[in-house]
Amino acid sequence: MKHSYERERAQLRVGDELARRGWQRIGYSAGESDAATDYYRAASWRGVAVHPDYPRVVVCVAVPDYVARRSGTDETREVMEKGDPCLACAGSGVAADALTYEQARATPREAHHNRADRDRGFQMATPFGSIPVLKMYYFENGRAKCLTCMGRCYELRARQEVVFTWPTFHATPKGAFWHVENTVHGDIVDRGTGMSRCWSGDDAGNLALKEVVDDIERSARRGAGLPPLSARTTGDTPEVASAADSTTTTASRDGLTVTVEHTTREDSDGSIWTWVDITPRIDTGAYKAFAARFGASWSKRRRKVYIPRRVEAQALLDYLRPPMAAQPEPPQPEPVTNQATEPATEPASMDLAAASLLATMQRDRWTVEHGDNSQVQARKGDLVTGWGSIPSVYAEARTLESQPRERPKTRPTTCVAPAPAPEPQFGQLGLF
Repeated sequence: MKHSYERERAQLRVGDELARRGWQRIGYSAGESDAATDYYRAASWRGVAVHPDYPRVVVCVAVPDYVARRSGTDETREVMEKGDPCLACAGSGVAADALTYEQARATPREAHHNRADRDRGFQMATPFGSIPVLKMYYFENGRAKCLTCMGRCYELRARQEVVFTWPTFHATPKGAFWHVENTVHGDIVDRGTGMSRCWSGDDAGNLALKEVVDDIERSARRGAGLPPLSARTTGDTPEVASAADSTTTTASRDGLTVTVEHTTREDSDGSIWTWVDITPRIDTGAYKAFAARFGASWSKRRRKVYIPRRVEAQALLDYLRPPMAAQPEPPQPEPVTNQATEPATEPASMDLAAASLLATMQRDRWTVEHGDNSQVQARKGDLVTGWGSIPSVYAEARTLESQPRERPKTRPTTCVAPAPAPEPQFGQLGLF
C-alpha cells in the first residue's frame, strides 16, 4: 500500500513540475474538496505529457498497461443536448390535468395521487402523515410541470463529445519510473528512475524532483533533435552542459571506436569530466581493467561511462588497442640451435585479445615460453606445442588437449587369498 501511495504522489509531483515548465498533462484532473459537506477527491494524472516546443516527443511517467491501451484513441464524454419535442405535453411543458400549486397545498393527498399514480403509471398506497408539495415541480405561475420533460418542452438526447486525443505511447518499462518516447517511430529515447527519491516534500525530495525533471527535459530535447540546455546542476555528475563547454572527439583503430565528450562541471572548481562511449562493447574483464586503470564509473542517469577528469580519446584507444610498433631491421645473429634454452621476456605491448588468450592458457596450467619476434611455445606435462603466435599456439594447445591419450600399460596384479587362520585348540579357550 505504501509503495502505490509513493508512486502516485511521485507521479503527481513530477507532473506539477512539468506543468510549471510549460508541459501539457494529458488526462489530468484537479482535486476537489468541500469542508461543509465533508467531500474530497484527490487529483489524478494518467502520466502522459507533451510540449509544443518538443515535437514528436511524449513523456510518460509511471504509465501502466491499462492506460497504454488508450494510445492514439479519442477521450470522449457524454453531453446532453436538446432533442425532439416532448410527446407527453406536446411541447408545452405543462401537465394539463394536474392540480395547481395552491390546490396541491390545500389537498396534498389528492395532489400526490393525481401526479404520481396517473402520470407515472404505478399504484401507491396512501401514506400516513403529511405529504410535502415541492415547489420544484411547479412553474412561477403555479402551473404543474410535465413530469416527463420537467418543463423543458423537449426531450434530452445524449451525444459523445471528444475532449482530447491521446498521443502514441507505450507503458513505462519494468524497472523504470519514467521514459521519453518518439511518437513517430515508437522508440524509447531514454528512461530513468527516481520515484523513491522525489515522492517526499522535504528538501531532499525537492532537490531530487528537480534533477529528475531536468533529466526528462534533457532526454526530450535529444529526442526532438534540439541542442542541450545550459543549466546548473547540484548532483555529483555534470548532467547538463552548454554547447560551448562540451567537446566531442572520436578515435578508431582495428574496428574499435572510442568517442569521448568533455563537459565542464559547473561548480566552484570547474573541473572537466570525460564521458566515454566504446563501440563495439568490450567484455567484462577488459572493462574492469579499463575502469581500474582510468578510475571510470558508470552513471545510471546518463547510462554512460564517465571519468572524473580529462582524458583524450586517443589515450583511451591506445590502452584498448595498442598500436603496432615498427619492427627494426634485426641484426644477423648466429644460428640458434635451441630457442627454448634462453626464452625472451614477455613483450611490453600486447593487444587485449592476445593477453586474454595468454591468461587463459596460464589458468589452464600451461607453461608459456616467449621467444624472438613475439613467438611463444606452450608446455603442459607431456604436451608440447610448436613455436608460433599466441592465437596459433592457443589453438594447437586446445587441439592437443582434445585428443585422446593412451594410458600407460601396467602389469596385471594377481589377487591372492589370505591363508585361513588356524582353529584354536580346546585347551586354548581358557576353560581349564
